[in-house]
Amino acid sequence: MSNAPLVLVVEDEAPVRAFVTELLRAHALSVVTAATMQEALLEVTTRAPDVVLLDLGLPDGDGIDLVRRVRAWSTTPIIVVSARGREADKIDALDAGADDYLTKPFSAGELMARIRSRCATGRAPPPTSRLPSSRSAGCGWTWRGARSGATATPSR
Repeated sequence: MSNAPLVLVVEDEAPVRAFVTELLRAHALSVVTAATMQEALLEVTTRAPDVVLLDLGLPDGDGIDLVRRVRAWSTTPIIVVSARGREADKIDALDAGADDYLTKPFSAGELMARIRSRCATGRAPPPTSRLPSSRSAGCGWTWRGARSGATATPSR
């Protein structure tokens, strides 16, 4: 069993889910996936991921409702990754309790930087915080490198 940070990828589009999963695994992260809101709720409650990557357009509900439900009992960092690019959508998700919002399409480097930021600091870091090139992460891992080639190694 791996001690790597666990990321829950909630994405209903199989090709996007597969791409994100492979990207995260290539950076030494553990990944569990869900294609629906119900699957995501089950995974969040049973696996306690270190970070949740959440698409808003799910077949059985709106991801913003999932954010509200999870936020009612958990401080697990939630990064919304959505094609919804309107300011109102971003505000709604952040006001519901999401920690960050990334609009599709996105770069692999930016996604990894946002995950490093949330894993290293937990929920909602100060807006001026910056992650150095090598830092002990809050989830027990050290992130090396601040670009897309960053990897996580145990700091235990």
